[in-house]
Amino acid sequence: MVKLNPYVNQLKTALITLTRFSWLKLDDQDYDLKQSLWAFPLVGLLLGLVLSICGLLLQFANIPSLIGAVLLVIILCLITGALHEDGLADCADALGANTPEQRLKIMRDSQVGTYGSLALAFATFLKITAIYTLWQVDNLFYPLILSLMISRGAMVLLPLYSQPARKDGLATSLTNIKPIQWVVGQSSIVIIGLVAVGQQIIFPMICAALITYLVAKYCIKKIGGFTGDVLGAVEQLVQIMALLIFSSLL
Repeated sequence: MVKLNPYVNQLKTALITLTRFSWLKLDDQDYDLKQSLWAFPLVGLLLGLVLSICGLLLQFANIPSLIGAVLLVIILCLITGALHEDGLADCADALGANTPEQRLKIMRDSQVGTYGSLALAFATFLKITAIYTLWQVDNLFYPLILSLMISRGAMVLLPLYSQPARKDGLATSLTNIKPIQWVVGQSSIVIIGLVAVGQQIIFPMICAALITYLVAKYCIKKIGGFTGDVLGAVEQLVQIMALLIFSSLL
């Protein structure tokens, strides 16, 4: 049996990591998260296309825009397993602790506290509001696709700004990342963004880099680096930021 091209394996690794597409299969020796970061924005592209198709079907069925926005957020949570939302909630809960050790312990707690619940509620409200606004002006699909690409591209930046906070866990595999991973990932966003919305793609990308940098420095101060939960929190913060910017610009 001929082995798949390593780049295909890296794309599948990114999809397996960031989605719940159970039909994807990959041998353990072919799973390489560290080399797959360039493909994270492409996962956002695929998710955006799936949501765009769902949005078109909802519009065809004359579903009210507010209900449609809620359904799109629900669909996104289902196909990603709410992975990044979980990271956001864990990071928000950890803010209530006093020491780095306590914060890291809270991040591994499966229960969601008050801060985490509030963070999820506010994040969900902002996403629904932004999608509803874009739906109302009949300009939903390009911003939705690009927001999901930019937010996953921001996850690639975090290991460049910081180091893992633990000696185990997902983050430990994301050290000594080659800059080419960032270059390829960000280039795919720029190319598709320029075709879709022109120069308006630049501002949300700059904001994404700034948010990721600030989160990285904050987490270095609070927990000594980043974790898988921090990656998820960055994705959520940048996704919301991008949706809000596009809803204002477009």
